[in-house]
Formats: sequence, C-alpha cells, structure tokens
Amino acid sequence: MIESKLKNKTRQETIFLEVLSRIGIKTDAMLMSESTLDAGRRVYKAKERIYKIILRHYESTSAYRHQKPEGEYKILASLSGCPGVPQEVSFLKHDDYYVVSYKYFEGSRLNLMEYNIWGFVKFLWNLKNILYLLSKHGVCHNDIKEDNIIVNDDGDAYIVDFDQATLSPFIKALLSNYVGWNKMSKTHSSFLGVIRSYFEKRIPPTIADSYKRAKNSALFSKVRRHFDRLQPLPESASERLRNIYNAWEIARCSNANSPGNLICYYSLDFEGFHLPGERPWLKRWKYLREFSDVTEKRVLELGCNLSLLSCHFLMAGATEALCVDKEADILVAAKKVAAAYGVHPTYLCVDFDAIEDWESKLSSFRPDIVTALSVLNWIEDKERFLSFLARFDEVLFEGHESEDIERKRLTKYGFKQVKLIAVSERNRPVLYGHK
Repeated sequence: MIESKLKNKTRQETIFLEVLSRIGIKTDAMLMSESTLDAGRRVYKAKERIYKIILRHYESTSAYRHQKPEGEYKILASLSGCPGVPQEVSFLKHDDYYVVSYKYFEGSRLNLMEYNIWGFVKFLWNLKNILYLLSKHGVCHNDIKEDNIIVNDDGDAYIVDFDQATLSPFIKALLSNYVGWNKMSKTHSSFLGVIRSYFEKRIPPTIADSYKRAKNSALFSKVRRHFDRLQPLPESASERLRNIYNAWEIARCSNANSPGNLICYYSLDFEGFHLPGERPWLKRWKYLREFSDVTEKRVLELGCNLSLLSCHFLMAGATEALCVDKEADILVAAKKVAAAYGVHPTYLCVDFDAIEDWESKLSSFRPDIVTALSVLNWIEDKERFLSFLARFDEVLFEGHESEDIERKRLTKYGFKQVKLIAVSERNRPVLYGHK
C-alpha cells in the first residue's frame, strides 16, 4: 500500500519536473503551494512570475471549480490593468497539462499576517476598492477568503485564484463580492466573510463556544434549510450537470436523507452550480481520500446514499465498487451521480435487517475495502452487521458513539489496528480498522 502511494507520488513528481523543463523554468522553479485535495495542481515561482500548473490526467477537483484553466485565464486577461489582480497573464494548453502564468507580486497570504485593528481597516479599504473594480468588470470572484488574498507591508491587497469566478451584471457582482450573495453560483466567502473571519479569531472562547452551540441548534438548522434550497437549473447546463441535478431532486425527497425536510445528505458544487445539502461533501472527501490507497482495489460501500464515495474512489484508481443501500429511490439517484462523473459502480438494494442471506451475496463481491459510514445506528441487529464487517481485512467505519466505544467495538470483532481518521461534521469518530 505504502509502495503504491510512493509510486503514484513519484510519477506525478516526474511529470511536474517534465512540465517545468518544457516551459523553461526547471532550474529556477520554487514550489509555492500544492493542493491537499488535488495532487494534480501545483503553484511555482520562477523569474518573477507565478506558474499554476494543472496535470490534466491527475487533477481530481475540476468538477468543483466554476472555471477550467482556460476560463480562468480569459477572466484574468479581461482584468488587465485592474489594480490588485494578477497582471501580464499568459496561458499554455497541452494534451497533458495546462499552465496559467502571471507576474509575481510581493506579500504574504492574509491568513499568515498579524494586524491590529487600524492596520486591518487600512487593508479593508484597499480590498473594498479592488472588489468594486472587479464588480464593474462583471466578475464575481466567489472565493474571497484569507488564503486567496496577498498583502504587502504597506497594506496593499491582491486577490488570486480566479478558478471559482463567474460573470454577472454589475449589481449582482457587487452583491456576490461584498456580501456573498450569488443566486446562480456558490460563494465560498466574500468581503463580509473576511471581516467575520478576522473578528472570530479574536472572540473570547466562552463567546465562541456559545456561538457554535447556537449555530448547531435545531432552530438555526431549520432556518438554514429554509434558505438553502435547490435553485433552478440554467438552460445552458451540460448533460453531466443535468444528471447530478436530477439526482439531487430525487435524493432530497428520499428517506435515505432527512424525511420531510427536502434536503440532501451532502452539499456539492458541480461545474459551478451549487447543490445544497446538510454536509459539505468536499470537506468529508478531504479526509476520506487519505485513509488508504484504493488503487486497483475493490470497494464495498454499505449505506451508499448517493454513492459519492465510491464514485470518487473509482476516479482515484479503484477497479470496482459495489454500492448498497436500503432505499431503492436513492439508488436511482446514485446511478445518475455515477453517470455525471463518468464511472460505473454496481448497485444493489439490501435491507440489513432482512431475513434473507445478504451476507453471502455481498461477500461474493470479494471486496478489498468495506465502508460503513453512519450505518450501524439505523440497524436493529447490530451484532449481525458487525459480524459481517469482521469477514474483511480493511474497514472504514463511522459510528454514533464516542471514539472509545467505537474503537472497542471494532477491536472486539478482530480489527487489531484501529486508527482515528477524523471527527465528522456531527462530531462522530471516523475509524479505519485493519487486521
């Protein structure tokens, strides 16, 4: 497993070096950043320029971005001469990679800066002016957060990373950039979001804890669900987007989610369109993709819901995936999700409390890895389900009890190595069990 991961990393490293050599900066290039979510994206600095390199066959987050590299370049080119945004932009398209390049400017990312209140006000004034100019050009950045803002010692601000940007009329762009309101696209942060982030870091812990409890309260959740509704699909939507949109329409009414609440289990941004839900899928995928190398492995996903996990595992190199759920309608939706991503899992409708021998049917798939995320709590015969998990060597498991209880539960059923992968958005332990 470790050897396979190293081979993949070495292969990608070699390709990045080849690209750097082809564009003539191999000996001068300094790695500035690499995506923790996407091994196919890196940013280098060389010869007083920034080079964003995307490996076409390795990138895994393109569906979550509003713009492809060429679209990002066109938006940046339209902002030529506009202060506070990348200048002298160039674009290179190759069969194997893209390169977006622009002039380097001195400074540090905002999340690494320390400001007193007056220094922060000066910075905000500069940022406000830049966002006004962006809005005049009809550009909604949609991702105005601290690590996408560069600030120099004089408080001058620069905004980078326009791969989430969209185009809108002036007033709509103003609303998007300043307050984060954009009806047709997901905005990850805005001018007000930057202000909120600054002050949240300075809130006393007792007040911060009270805010967090209020945010997670049932009342807040109902209000959020009321406003976070599935928007109409644009007429220009691709066939892939139409498939995943139809999946969300089915899933939000399914008993596999939150019965009566008309909301999906996961939220997702796909081709620049926001699909609302209770939990952000990308946040979950960030830690699930790292728990084990799935290359050339067979995955059995129990309680698959929309089968996002299996689809992403297949895109990450898994050879086959069997997706199992109790609700027939959610499997219809899951097949549409798979069609949108261009992968082909197998689907099976199974009730884990049924008398039938579903264990033999699923065991015949001969999985290398079994996932059971937030499944056990909904099953009456828990001993039977855990005994089934005990048939396999690798299990990814999320329970509803404390980490200690769930860890002992897996240990009892023969998993000698149990590792905490993450704590989910509902404060539940996600564990990796290995024999």
